[in-house]
Amino acid sequence: MKFRAWMLLPLLAAAGAGGYAWLHARPLVVELVHPHRGPAVLAVYATGVVEPTIDVPIAPRVAGKLVELRVDEGAHVRRGQVLARLEDANLQHGIEQLAAQEQYAKQALDRQESILARGLGAQADRDRALAEWRAAHAATDKAREEQGFMVLRSPADGLVIRRDGEVGQFIAVNQVVFHVAASESLRISADVDEEDIPLVARGQKVLVRADAFPQQVFAGSVLEVTPRGDASTRSYRVRIGIPADAPLRVGMTADTNIVNSLAVMVPVSIYGGYFGVGLGVLVLGLLSIGTAGDYRSANAAKNLWTAFNSLAAVVIFAAQDALSWPAVLLMTAGTLTGSLFGAKLARILPNAAARVLVISVGAILTAVFTWRYWF
Repeated sequence: MKFRAWMLLPLLAAAGAGGYAWLHARPLVVELVHPHRGPAVLAVYATGVVEPTIDVPIAPRVAGKLVELRVDEGAHVRRGQVLARLEDANLQHGIEQLAAQEQYAKQALDRQESILARGLGAQADRDRALAEWRAAHAATDKAREEQGFMVLRSPADGLVIRRDGEVGQFIAVNQVVFHVAASESLRISADVDEEDIPLVARGQKVLVRADAFPQQVFAGSVLEVTPRGDASTRSYRVRIGIPADAPLRVGMTADTNIVNSLAVMVPVSIYGGYFGVGLGVLVLGLLSIGTAGDYRSANAAKNLWTAFNSLAAVVIFAAQDALSWPAVLLMTAGTLTGSLFGAKLARILPNAAARVLVISVGAILTAVFTWRYWF
């Protein structure tokens, strides 16, 4: 785009208005503060895994060979629905044997009660027959209950997110065959170092990035912090809620930045207003932390930040007649040119290349000015 002189009019008008206000309006009331040493961006980093809010593992209580699968991964299931069945032929034979013994014990009890009713038998024989029948009945019920364990049912409505087992495979006791997500919402479980856990609280904003979506940053929030930590890893588990429309999937790893504060400090603003060399690099580096390394978002925020910072400095210096206008106009022309073409370049330049470019330019400028000053 061709540079035109009228592009300078908005900046000159703002400077003139600021100078007039400075000279003729009431003096500004300025609140003084004492700068203090502290972190520029206070964020806690942790790596986590995407998981369903309610994950129900389903495993058999008795061992057996898997003979039937009725659902697969991705299936929506209802509470009580049969998911799979283990081989129960041996249990069925045992149930038939116990049922026969129970029937015989019941017949023996009936005979003893009939004899006792005619006054010919003993009460002890009747009580013994009753106890034997009850024991046989209880054994039959127990066997039938164990047979029921060979059928795997869903304990809740949900979605089958994982299946571990094939027909013909021997399934051990408590070996998980299905994972059912009983809630559609997802969350991230991250382990935070114990030294950082005092900085984490429920409701804090979290910036989430995943390797599967390198160009996207997702906004989340802290749902809860487990009250008990892991002594072996010296960490606490933090649950992070993510938006329902986020394309993250169960099992993905994610990098999280739990933002405690974005106190981009008084010293940087003072430096930007008074001197300003390399201000964009400083602010871009700080904002890149707060935006989880998303260069485009950080660059847009940096441009807005430095624009207000520079505008305030221009108004004050112009009102005090402390500007060299030829140099100002030359720098303004360069700034307008960079803003027009730099924004287009930032949209197509990869994050990694932009990061290398910013670091390289900053390092070169530092070396050049160091050489000129000291040598």
